[in-house]
Amino acid sequence: MMIFKILLVIAVTYSFVYAYESKKSTKEIFDHWRRLSEKDHPECIKAWNVSEEDLDRYFRLYEFPDKRNFKCFMDCLYKGFNLINKDGTINRDELVKGFEKVSNEMIEYCNARIVTKTDDCERIHEFADCLVHYGHVYF
Repeated sequence: MMIFKILLVIAVTYSFVYAYESKKSTKEIFDHWRRLSEKDHPECIKAWNVSEEDLDRYFRLYEFPDKRNFKCFMDCLYKGFNLINKDGTINRDELVKGFEKVSNEMIEYCNARIVTKTDDCERIHEFADCLVHYGHVYF
């Protein structure tokens, strides 16, 4: 049992340290995700009629437009990239693996903020906003 605890501490520590040591800038990370979003999930932009202005606000200024269509666009992306499990919970493994600078600690903190929310679009919008602004990791 003690070995399991030690391995768990090492794994959590490694993911925490690795997340903060990304050499990519925030701009590079967001540019990469914008390209992926437009290439792999253009249906999210189209289905939710997200304006170019709102996309720029998010991908260039790291702002989260407080509009229903933008919130549902974020939910669509999270589902499209398998960042949400079938039961609606956050897919921690995919988030840590796929997003530079995201750690398990960040996910725990931000997930606690949305646990009582029932609207999927609101939940993911607030979760994503929390991740981006957590401890000034991206700024």
